[in-house]
Amino acid sequence: KLKRSVRGIPSSVSKLRFRFARIVASYWYSKKGVGGNSLTKRQRQVLETLKAQVKPEMARRAAKCGMVLEDDVFVRYLRAANWRLEFPDRPVVEALEHTIQWRSSTPVVSRPQSINPRRDLLEAFHTPWRPPILTARGEYLLAFHCAKTPKKVSVNLWSDHLVHTVESALRQCDYVSVVVDGRGCSPRRLLEAAKTVAPAFNELRTHYCGRLGRVYVLGSGKGVLATWWFVKKFLDERTRDKIFFVHDARKLIPYIHHRDHKRLLAALDDDH
Repeated sequence: KLKRSVRGIPSSVSKLRFRFARIVASYWYSKKGVGGNSLTKRQRQVLETLKAQVKPEMARRAAKCGMVLEDDVFVRYLRAANWRLEFPDRPVVEALEHTIQWRSSTPVVSRPQSINPRRDLLEAFHTPWRPPILTARGEYLLAFHCAKTPKKVSVNLWSDHLVHTVESALRQCDYVSVVVDGRGCSPRRLLEAAKTVAPAFNELRTHYCGRLGRVYVLGSGKGVLATWWFVKKFLDERTRDKIFFVHDARKLIPYIHHRDHKRLLAALDDDH
């Protein structure tokens, strides 16, 4: 059951629902300036300049590793660079090339069927609901349970598991959001979970530009605040603005698709 859930293969009943979710997500993000149709004249010029820098051979290698270089991909990277052709450390086209090389050389991306996720990692971070729960903006909702985070796991193993889970979700939706459940954890346990996972999230931030919708941190108290003080050092301002703190599961209702309200509350109560 856990293996099936991490693969995230939707049933035939929910396929139409996921198509609708893609439409909703595309519309919402286009209203926020993500889609190509809502770009300003200057942004369109920057986009065309970046596309001209991409050689056909690079586009072929990208398509081969499952990263089709369409306008949405370029726009996500340009938004991360504040609509400039360079990040602080390198040009955007080099960042794209780096991601293509990473996808080609990473088994969890190029050969996902060869990965057999560990049970303890699945319990900590996974796609727990079937059919999956969607946000009001059509994003695929993932769950991270701090209390179930294994204590002794290497960063590489965590990175592989996070990438495997996110890739499974992105096969169905263009964007993902995460519920971080910190209820019932002591401050020390929360910090241990953050120190274990935070370095692995850097890889996700590097190679999945613009894919993250929001992060909902469920819990309250000194432990959550102390953990946030530690984690925010690893995040840029744009990512920090996507993080929301809620002290009760019912406060998540406005952010979740109306059909999934009861399922989300029941699932979080069961997990807790």
